[in-house]
Amino acid sequence: MTTAIDSRFIATAFLLGLMAVAPAARADAPKDPKFEYAKPEEVKAVEWKAQAKASGILTTGNSQTGTVGLGGSISRKAGNNKFALDASWTYARSSVLIANDANSNAAIEPGELQRDTNTTANAWAAKARYDRFFLTSNSAFVTGFVGGDTPSGKEFVGGGQIGYSRTLYHDARQDAVAEVGYDFSHESYTSGGTDSLAVHSLRLFVGYTLKLTSASGLFANFEMLSNLNAEQVPTTETKGIGGEAGAFRDTRLTGKAGITATVWKRLSVSVGTTLRFDNVPAPRPAFKIPYSSTYVPLADKLDTMTEATLIYSFL
Repeated sequence: MTTAIDSRFIATAFLLGLMAVAPAARADAPKDPKFEYAKPEEVKAVEWKAQAKASGILTTGNSQTGTVGLGGSISRKAGNNKFALDASWTYARSSVLIANDANSNAAIEPGELQRDTNTTANAWAAKARYDRFFLTSNSAFVTGFVGGDTPSGKEFVGGGQIGYSRTLYHDARQDAVAEVGYDFSHESYTSGGTDSLAVHSLRLFVGYTLKLTSASGLFANFEMLSNLNAEQVPTTETKGIGGEAGAFRDTRLTGKAGITATVWKRLSVSVGTTLRFDNVPAPRPAFKIPYSSTYVPLADKLDTMTEATLIYSFL
């Protein structure tokens, strides 16, 4: 009993230390609605699982920011069939003090300091997944997802996947899973006058979990989506306005790693870092002043996010 309590205390202290030194999250990237995977579990009766997640940051005074993250998941497994549904939402606003030399005298005078308030994150995602397990370490799966990420230029993203999942390694402490399949995504952009886009992609995924103690564990996941069809995009690095991205040029990579620990009964803390790369990103959202007719800038290719989340398991 003493060993179990000590291990939980050490894991909790380590996580709190990570949260204290973790860099501020870039909240302009949503949780990927296509990122989860499933592994076979021996369940004789019907099994339900449900979780709720929450995180938030609020600062006032000189630095004025507010960030909230909410999420939840529920799953049902009966025999060789499993259905899962999860959703997430991230929202952030910031107010930055700027100087406005209104009288153009090259000096800031009273009344020329003002705050510029903007929404820096508004991302949501929802996904449903069905797995049919067969033999010992295999499953066929199908998913459907919807989402949006305004700061990255995507007003709406929807689609689905179908594929094959294989457990590569499993023991009392470790699990390694690989998946291969097909992904379809429909994207609508926030930038006015930009056509929506349909993307057919090859999907590859690998996931790994390691149980450190009875109350803590590590996880690492990597996903690649690469387009199979040529895409008409608003702009490309090589052809300018109205260019084309050939097959396998619109490659999207997502990697996530972190640590999770139980701190009290059903309550856990998770600290993780996510990296997302899109080789052909969406057009950047318009500002108060519109872009010229010959200029459509793209959003950044790389997004990163470091987050600490409280997780409560109901079932």
